[in-house]
Amino acid sequence: LGIGKDRGSTSAVEPAAVPDPAPELLGSAVINYWKEFDLESQRSKLDENALKIAENQEESLKNRRKLMESTRDFKKAPKESKEELLNPLLKAYQEEVDNLTKRAKFSENSFLAVFQQLYDAPDPVSVLTGASENSSRVAELEAENDKLAKELEEFRRESGTLKNQQVTVRRLEERNRTLEQQMEDMAKNLINTKEKALEEETLRTMNILKERETFLLSQLEQANQAISALGKTHDSMQSEMFELKSKHEEERAIRQSEMDLMQTEIEAYEHRNQALEREREKLLEQVEAANEAAAGVSEEELRDALHQVELKERELQEARR
Repeated sequence: LGIGKDRGSTSAVEPAAVPDPAPELLGSAVINYWKEFDLESQRSKLDENALKIAENQEESLKNRRKLMESTRDFKKAPKESKEELLNPLLKAYQEEVDNLTKRAKFSENSFLAVFQQLYDAPDPVSVLTGASENSSRVAELEAENDKLAKELEEFRRESGTLKNQQVTVRRLEERNRTLEQQMEDMAKNLINTKEKALEEETLRTMNILKERETFLLSQLEQANQAISALGKTHDSMQSEMFELKSKHEEERAIRQSEMDLMQTEIEAYEHRNQALEREREKLLEQVEAANEAAAGVSEEELRDALHQVELKERELQEARR
C-alpha cells in the first residue's frame, strides 16, 4: 500500500480505487435475450400446449374406439347393407385422419417453437458468473476500502504521538494484509455460493425444457403412428369397397344376361304362338268350308280334317304353357 516505506514518513494514504465493471462483462446481449425470452411466460405456454396435447390424445383415443366399433359393425353387417354403411365409415376414417394431421401439426409447431428459442439462446452461466463475481467483488472492496480508510485516518492521527512510527506502519501493513486475505476468502466463498445457485437454477430450467421436449416428441411419434395405422385401415377399406363393387357389377351383368335370354325365349314363344294361331284359323276356315261342302265329302276325309284341327289345338295349348 506504500504506507511508511521511509522511517518517520506520515504521508496520507488514499483508499484503493474501486474499478467500475465494464459494460461488456455484464453480457448485455445475453441478458436482453433472456429478458425477452421470459421464462415464466414460456412455462405457462408450455403448460397450455401440454394440456392441449393431452386433450387431443384423449379425444383421439375416443375416436379410434368409435371407429373400431363402427368397423366391427360394418364387418358383421349383411352383404346387402355394406354398401349403405361403407361411405359413412370411410368419411369417419377420413375425418379422423384429418384431425390427427392437425394434432400432429400442433405438436410439431409447439416443439419447433421451443426448440428454436432454446437453440438460439446463449449460455447464461458464464455471464451470470462474471456478473456475480464483479458485483460481489466491487461491493466487498468498497466496504473494506471505506473501513481501511477510516482505520488509516485513525492511525495517522495516532502516529503523531508515537515515537516509533515504523512499528505502527508495520502493524498497519500486517493488518491490511490480513484484511485483504479475509476479503479475498470472503469473495471466493460468495462467488462459489452464487455460482452454485446459478448453476442449479440453470440446470433445473434446462431439465424442465428437456422434459417438455421429450414429451412433445413422444406425442408427435404417437400421432404419426396413429396416422400410419389409419392410413393402412383406409387402404384396406378401399380394397374391400372395390371388391364389393366388382362383385356387384358381375352379379348385375349375370342378371342382365339371364333377362336377355328370357326375353329372347319369350319372343320365340310369341312368334310360335302367332304361327300356330294362324294355322289354327286356317284349319277352322277349312273345317267351315268342309261343312259347307259336306254333301260332297266323304266321312273319312271329314274325320281326318277334324283330327288335324285337334292336333293343332293341342300343340297351341302346349306352346302357351
